[in-house]
Amino acid sequence: GFSAADGAPLMSFPHLHTTPITSIVYMPESDTLITATLDAAGTVWRIAGGVPHRFKHFGKVVSQLVPDNPAKPGVLLTASVDGSVTLWASDSLEVLFRM
Repeated sequence: GFSAADGAPLMSFPHLHTTPITSIVYMPESDTLITATLDAAGTVWRIAGGVPHRFKHFGKVVSQLVPDNPAKPGVLLTASVDGSVTLWASDSLEVLFRM
């Protein structure tokens, strides 16, 4: 992260992602940032603690992450380059639905 006041780096994880990031989403209700990468991996970042946790192999390269919304809280939607769409529980990242 970076300081809003002067742009100075506050934390850095230079080797966390070994391939380019394909999508990123911030989920304000849980103060969480989720990244997806070209190697189909995902990382969840708890902003308050600043510690990343590589949590999941999506199985396919994710081209889009869509956070939950007030109509359906607690879910994360991913769209992959193979055309698949998956609905995940945002707290556990268990698959709820895939098509």
